[in-house]
Amino acid sequence: MSTSTKPFSPAPFKPPFWLTNPHLQSILPKFFAPKAPTYRREVEKDSLDESDIAYDFYDAHPIEHSENGELEQTPLIVLFHGMEGSSDSHYARALAYQMYAQGWHFVVAHFRSCGGIPASGRVFYNAGDTGEVHYMLQNLSEKYANIYAVGVSLGGNALAKYMGEYEDKVLCKGAVVISAPVDMSSAALSMHSF
Repeated sequence: MSTSTKPFSPAPFKPPFWLTNPHLQSILPKFFAPKAPTYRREVEKDSLDESDIAYDFYDAHPIEHSENGELEQTPLIVLFHGMEGSSDSHYARALAYQMYAQGWHFVVAHFRSCGGIPASGRVFYNAGDTGEVHYMLQNLSEKYANIYAVGVSLGGNALAKYMGEYEDKVLCKGAVVISAPVDMSSAALSMHSF
């Protein structure tokens, strides 16, 4: 049996003629996303032990807490949301249902001051805080054996930076980054121009 892999070559993106405007492509999905699923919330302290942060889970099946320390084997997809996002963001809701349909667990790991919990410490979240991403993944790896991460926008920036900085010490088996700013200086200047 051959173990060669086929190179990744995605087809060019060709939107329908009525959806060629990139701003419309970004805004329109918000109006078609499903309602939020019934999440199971866990609240823990952040990596600085200052602010509470929320993990909103959409479990594929009930989690059995093993007495002998065995980890949950069903994959867990962790979403790191965008700026001021949450488990109620349209992309989080859509992804939650897709992962559930695959039979996988899903969780939104909220950054400080997001998910309806105000930050009570001296630090808010930022794109460069890879220590917080690592800390969140550490918490989750205490219960789940197979973790995969998705980062959207600012959460994607933090996840990509984490993957590069931690290299072989990353705590997820794979990661996907969606619509992430990679040059934060020019992104900030662009945002201030509006």
